[in-house]
Amino acid sequence: MMRVKNLRALPVLALSLIANIAALRAQEKDAKPADKPAEAAPAAPAKEESSVTDHTIRIGGQTIPLQGHRGHHFVEKRKDEPTALVYYTAYTRSDAKDVSQRPISFVYKRPQVFFRVAAHGVVLAAPVVTVNAGATPPAPYRLAENPQCLLDKTDLVFLDPVGTGFSHAVGKAQDKDFWGVDQDVKSLAQFINTYVSRNTRWNSPKFLIGRKLRHVSFRRAFELSAIA
Repeated sequence: MMRVKNLRALPVLALSLIANIAALRAQEKDAKPADKPAEAAPAAPAKEESSVTDHTIRIGGQTIPLQGHRGHHFVEKRKDEPTALVYYTAYTRSDAKDVSQRPISFVYKRPQVFFRVAAHGVVLAAPVVTVNAGATPPAPYRLAENPQCLLDKTDLVFLDPVGTGFSHAVGKAQDKDFWGVDQDVKSLAQFINTYVSRNTRWNSPKFLIGRKLRHVSFRRAFELSAIA
């Protein structure tokens, strides 16, 4: 702390301090405001994506040409904005002459890994996951043709309900918005309606493949989609 022995010097010192404070305030006023941190770029809008691949499979001694379809469909539009993307994998016979007479089966996939692998990769789908009978080794797994596949009888559409697998909410919606029974039914019905419309399958015989609790939701979705 500065000590002043001569009291006559106090006025001079006070004026000096006032001048210094005024100068500092003038500098602060003239100084440019600090640059604001750059705002994060807005997220890209959600969009539907799809891909198609061609394959063959042998079932019951016959070679069947098929197409594999993978992609997303929008559901639950509010104010012209989609609120979810439903992911699907479809296997369709590509040499069918009249798809209106070709059966199509919708298979819902539970979120549990076991059922997803069992239904899609071992039991029903065209490629199967091959694992040893003993302890299951770590991924990646080998794929092979599935002689038990149903493609000689029906086309197959596997789908993930919103909040499971690769299906998810978009925009301001959240996955949990679709986890009620009615919400689940509505989103599944909209997906089925969209799929049969885009693929001209309204007249095809349709079937459900599922199990336990969600099968009830899936059956109601069929009724609401007006295709049952």
